[in-house]
Amino acid sequence: MAETQEITFGNVSVYIRPRADSRWVIYWREAGSGKQTTAKNETRAKAKAMKEARRISSTQGGRILTIEDAQIVELVKKLAGERPAFSWLREIEDCQAQLKGATIPDAVRHYLASGTLAIERVVFSAAKTRFLLQHNAGKSRYTLAGLRKELDGFDKAFPGVMLTEISQAEILSWIGRGSPAPRFRNNRLHTWKNFFNRCKEWNFWPKGNPHPADGIKPLQEPRYAVPIWEPATAHAILEILPDERRPYLIIGCWLGLRPFELTRLEWKHFEWDRGYLNVTAAVAQKTMEERFVPLNPKAKALLAPWRNATGKCCFTHDREEISKAARNAKLIETWPQDVMRHSYISYRIASGVSKHQVAEEAGNSETVIRRRYRRPLRKEDGAEWFQVK
Repeated sequence: MAETQEITFGNVSVYIRPRADSRWVIYWREAGSGKQTTAKNETRAKAKAMKEARRISSTQGGRILTIEDAQIVELVKKLAGERPAFSWLREIEDCQAQLKGATIPDAVRHYLASGTLAIERVVFSAAKTRFLLQHNAGKSRYTLAGLRKELDGFDKAFPGVMLTEISQAEILSWIGRGSPAPRFRNNRLHTWKNFFNRCKEWNFWPKGNPHPADGIKPLQEPRYAVPIWEPATAHAILEILPDERRPYLIIGCWLGLRPFELTRLEWKHFEWDRGYLNVTAAVAQKTMEERFVPLNPKAKALLAPWRNATGKCCFTHDREEISKAARNAKLIETWPQDVMRHSYISYRIASGVSKHQVAEEAGNSETVIRRRYRRPLRKEDGAEWFQVK
């Protein structure tokens, strides 16, 4: 689109610029007030502007500027640079109006104090790549897959966008895409807060300014009963598995480890004689807190064949293979997230073990256990889950 053009006659300037509807605007100032009209095209706009400039010039009677006025005009032209001076002044006027009483020097001081001038300006794609490569080193591939999916999706939707151009409204819209359940929407928000916090550390975002994810509140998550398996379902799945897949199901269902913990676990972590599984900080990672899980009689009996085993207990694709086998056998239709761990904790509580003790064994806070594990179960249900057959 063409820029504003200045049409002059004598000491009078009239300006023309195109509109989105193909018409042209002609505007000027006369007797201290702004005036404007329109024309169908550029040629007519220039002619009309020249006519107005001549008219105004003739009414001024060859007015001569004072030295002070001339100095002001020269300074304005200098500050405007290559832009039309009148347009530049309009921008200043608009900025002053937006400050609502504050001054432009106030705004400049705030801008400098925020650190915006000193940041390294990068495209979102570059910041995303650094985040995934550096900050998340050592994270499980499942965790990285979730982060990558969220950030890569935004990168494809807004290719080439500068990091500092991303607004809160865009982040709010993005995490709400597809109308996700509160928990998944909150997980997305957590990813963005984590990402922008790292960007502040790397001087990609002004340390004195809130980032787009700041101020977005997580949604209240509904209190619902977590999905669990019936004891018969877990036992039936166990029966159809080959030996190399069984430890994943046994440790998940009857010792309650998280899926990511299972793939880090080694047989050396089992204290068979003392009756404990030592979940080290390196195995836990999510909480980075070591814990000991008692080897209940059920788990101990099922794992007896591996008492002298060495190396890793479980492998990356165990869950997918077990889920596929169970679905092919018509034992389940889906594999709910964390269903083995949810089942273990639910039936452990049903067996009469205190929520405080279960929280310690599972590596959760007691608050989380009380909030999430609310399914009503009988003591007999817990006994059936942990029954040694």
